[in-house]
Amino acid sequence: MLMRNCVAGYDDQCAEFAKFLKPKCATLGYCPEHGKCDIFPKKKLVLGDHKSMNAIREIMDDVKLGIYEDPEYIIDEVFAVCFPGEKD
Repeated sequence: MLMRNCVAGYDDQCAEFAKFLKPKCATLGYCPEHGKCDIFPKKKLVLGDHKSMNAIREIMDDVKLGIYEDPEYIIDEVFAVCFPGEKD
């Protein structure tokens, strides 16, 4: 954001170019920087959510195949994925 504002303020031609500048996080979908800008979440949070969703998707695929039939067991498996290290 700061770089875009600096480029835009240089002259009219640069102001047109600055319209296409955007922070790296807007392309990635997460913040790769060490600082905090509050635009996107940090990489660790995004990838952690992605891994959890894949694990839950695998459990649901197993449910469709009939591998898991006990509802209590399914709930326990999903809980373990969503809240690792916690007991219910």
